[in-house]
Amino acid sequence: MKFKYERTSQSFENTCKRIAHIVSALGKPGWNVVHVGAHDGSLTCTLADKVYPGGVVHAFEPRSLYFQAL
Repeated sequence: MKFKYERTSQSFENTCKRIAHIVSALGKPGWNVVHVGAHDGSLTCTLADKVYPGGVVHAFEPRSLYFQAL
């Protein structure tokens, strides 16, 4: 799947929605997931919804600015 990148807020929002849709298809209840590069945690929350109940999401963010937001 290829994503076309344009510098508009609308295309960025659409890209984020497509990524969230793809990520939401990856988790199933009871799975343990590692999310590396969690940024602000928005996709982490999507994954957490998918692996509940019984699953765990471990989120890591190496950049200190974003890490503090998690």
